[in-house]
Amino acid sequence: MPKYNLDNPEVVTYLLEAVQYWIEYFDIDGLRLDTADCLCPNFMKALRKKTNTLKSDFWLMGEVVHGDYRDWVSEEQLHSVTNYEIFKGLYSSHNDQNLFEIAHSLKREFDSTSGIYRYFMPYNFVDNHDQNRLASLVDESAYLYTIYILMFTIPGIPSIYYGSEWGIKGAKEIHSDLGIRPYINIDHVIPEERDLEKVIRKLSLIRKETPALKVGTYKQLAIEYQKPFIFQRQFDNTTVIVVINATPHDHFVNLAPYCNRSVHDILNDQPLHLNDLQNLKINSNWGRILSFANPF
Repeated sequence: MPKYNLDNPEVVTYLLEAVQYWIEYFDIDGLRLDTADCLCPNFMKALRKKTNTLKSDFWLMGEVVHGDYRDWVSEEQLHSVTNYEIFKGLYSSHNDQNLFEIAHSLKREFDSTSGIYRYFMPYNFVDNHDQNRLASLVDESAYLYTIYILMFTIPGIPSIYYGSEWGIKGAKEIHSDLGIRPYINIDHVIPEERDLEKVIRKLSLIRKETPALKVGTYKQLAIEYQKPFIFQRQFDNTTVIVVINATPHDHFVNLAPYCNRSVHDILNDQPLHLNDLQNLKINSNWGRILSFANPF
């Protein structure tokens, strides 16, 4: 009896033919591969080669919980994998009121000179069909806003799990995932955080219209305990500085060391002059996204 696994050429042929059918019949544009850490490199290479011939922009994303993402992402294998390190750091750093955790992960992964994943974009998320809803993970609902600001401004591909744009809660139960995968009647939904969907819509548009946030380099500028976290994204002729205040208190920051010109705060729709940047107010549990026309 043959061994039916991914080392068996008949199994591989069958799977690749199935993918070809889905592309040709249903016109799908990508695949999410469950437990991709169990896939052998040869199969991923065969899948990438096959899909490239069928659709040049076909996207392959794998679920990987642990390990070095470079083992699965390459020009010959997958395009991206789930970024569980960032997922955990986004909410736990807020609960602990210690953004050093997420700052460390971002620098380790994306720093423009030393980041181990700076050459590709992992799939970033704050909840999904296997994890408790973000609104059930955070200690304070106000954290939802700065977490989403972060997710849409850091390197990677941001994703929204259905219903979480309304701040709904949900937790896994023993032998059941129904709590995190509910049926939602949009006509009857009552948002638990009424402004959250509006904020997410705006963040999505900002990212879409700002190349530096999509493909720009990442550089940490400032991180102090219970003070705003500041980082920079840069691409071509655009520089963006992001300031995150995840504390319950307003803070004032001096951005003059990082810039020398007037800017526009694209999150708060506010033009800022050089004098404003020397003592810039960052509201509690909120942030600023400052866009510069030219790099500095």
